[in-house]
Amino acid sequence: MLNRYSPYSPPFIVLLAEPTVLKTDKKTILVVGPKPPAVTGGIASFVACQLASPQLREQFRLICLDTTLSPRLRAGKLRRLGGSLLLAVRLLTLLLSERPSIAHIHSSSFLSFWEKGVLLLVCRLFRRRTVLHMHGGMFESFYTASRFKPLIRLILDRADVIVVLSSYWKEFCGSITESRLEIVPNCAKENFFSAEGGRGDGETVVFTGSVGPRKGVDVLLEAVSLLRSRGVTNPVVLAGDQEEEGGIDAYRSLVAERDLGEVIFLGEVHPPELIGLLAKAALFCLPSRAEGLPIALLEAMAVGLPVVATPVGGIPDALAEGVNGFLVPVGDSRMLADRLEQLLRDPGLRKKIGAANYGKARSYYHPEATSRTLADLYHSMLD
Repeated sequence: MLNRYSPYSPPFIVLLAEPTVLKTDKKTILVVGPKPPAVTGGIASFVACQLASPQLREQFRLICLDTTLSPRLRAGKLRRLGGSLLLAVRLLTLLLSERPSIAHIHSSSFLSFWEKGVLLLVCRLFRRRTVLHMHGGMFESFYTASRFKPLIRLILDRADVIVVLSSYWKEFCGSITESRLEIVPNCAKENFFSAEGGRGDGETVVFTGSVGPRKGVDVLLEAVSLLRSRGVTNPVVLAGDQEEEGGIDAYRSLVAERDLGEVIFLGEVHPPELIGLLAKAALFCLPSRAEGLPIALLEAMAVGLPVVATPVGGIPDALAEGVNGFLVPVGDSRMLADRLEQLLRDPGLRKKIGAANYGKARSYYHPEATSRTLADLYHSMLD
């Protein structure tokens, strides 16, 4: 019988990716990270793919400590501290009862890093092999601005393996830690690859992600203003929750004030609706200022859309200029408008670049590819 854990459960209950068995030849992998649907975003999406992977489940026994905290425990510093201590207790219970061979801990930056760092140190105290999986695009900023760089390096150095998303992040992390570094790219879910349509046959410019300055929404709207002045009136759709309270309302006011035409803010969109949105689009645009390796980008590639993005984080690993997309400098709304216009006026180019994107995504960013890489990593650590 499948045991289920929720953020409101007692600390000794945990969601298992497969039933607990008393005797098995499979080594146990403890996955520590947030799970959908309570949490959305890149880390939760990766954890869901990891736990659902048939390849990994065939070779290993997967269990999960869901690090999602209830809204009550996230409210205020003291309550968040209490929630973090509760996670440590849950982890301790699992280490003693399930005896995992490897703890695979998913982290990002700021408070998440400190919280997961404590969990990593607990795992090392119990002599468990550890993988610290670094997500998100803000770790460099977090480290550079921190007054506690030696403590950050100490946590990184205690990991047996640090997983990063791209060659950029491998180079940066390699400059501050001596731990073994491995690249494991993010992946898009299987159903994006099988979407009907795609290949840039539609009319809409689509953005997906958190709606705010970090993702370059202000730059995109400035580019839309330039496009409108050139007579390019394609609809622009932004799907995603706001980065800051009141952010979407402020952008809506800007759109109305500048008379930008059809610019639609959908808010958070669930996968079935998102797949349909991408499949009917002309292209995907993500002018971010900082990134890890955005799953939103990989989803658009999996559907077969041409992409215009910025060369930050792991994006240059995914996009080759002029081959399967265009890269524009951060904050350059004029060049962004130029590239968007070029694609919108050339259906043949959209189809060519979209097909190249689908091929690359199928080879490198499919769940099967990620699962093979993780399996090889686990076997190397166990050997």
